[in-house]
Amino acid sequence: MTDERALLAAIESAPDDDTLRLAYADWLDEHDRAGGAYLRAELELAKLDPRSHEEAAPLRAQLLDQRRGTDPMWLARFEQPHLLRVNPTPFPAEWIGTDIPGAREVDGTYGGSQYRSLPPLPVESLRGDWKWLLPAGHTPSPAEHGTRLAKLATARGLTLPPGFVEFANDAAAQELIRSNTDCFFDWAEAVADSPAGEGGSLIRFYADSQGCVYWYLYATPTGYSCVVASPMRYGGDDDEDDEEEEESGDTFFCAPSFEAFVFRTWVENEIWHRLVDPTFDFHDPRPMTPEMQAYLDHYRRT
Repeated sequence: MTDERALLAAIESAPDDDTLRLAYADWLDEHDRAGGAYLRAELELAKLDPRSHEEAAPLRAQLLDQRRGTDPMWLARFEQPHLLRVNPTPFPAEWIGTDIPGAREVDGTYGGSQYRSLPPLPVESLRGDWKWLLPAGHTPSPAEHGTRLAKLATARGLTLPPGFVEFANDAAAQELIRSNTDCFFDWAEAVADSPAGEGGSLIRFYADSQGCVYWYLYATPTGYSCVVASPMRYGGDDDEDDEEEEESGDTFFCAPSFEAFVFRTWVENEIWHRLVDPTFDFHDPRPMTPEMQAYLDHYRRT
């Protein structure tokens, strides 16, 4: 195959076929396009245990290096759940979420879902401007979490995604994200070292009201960031006992970007409120939006 569209269509149809990805990597090299080295590093890393193999850490560093200069929208395509072969963190990929009535059941308040089983997201809308979420004429309600965290990150040689900082500075935008388990935006007081090392840092931003799960922006000095979840609370108040932070617990890669995490959290909770028994006070009688219906249809098809 010599046509890029044909190669991409073939990969979409057979995402586990390494030969197709290598053919596409060759095509990218032949046309002086970025991405070929990224795909090869991805496939090499996918062969290894990300948490214990001694070769995994340098391959992750190589994967992060190959991201530089690569079109973010191209990367977003290969980070869609069904196409993601491996993530560039030391953590296994798993979405920690609640049930979706009649579509996805979990054992307990939260449950883990294989990342690759998740519905795709409309990545073309996730450009950091939050237009998919904010209503026309939106007036931000100022907060200073983003500015404060950006300063803490800069002191550690980190650069936070502009969309993360903007969202953290807008309390009104945060209120648009409902939670069926009473989760809330819980902005860290400090930047914590990743329990897995490798130069990564954790910035807590979201928490379960009962302290079951915490969500973090995982950031590296290369400029890469994603979202991970853990039962451990990192980046607490300065006067807290830091001994607990020496334990790693189980940490999972759950979204390739902060905005992707917020979108998936938003859409799942909006679906939940529309599907829940109408006799409950928190039932939302509004119809599904096209985005919500597409998300739900994924589960109904599979």
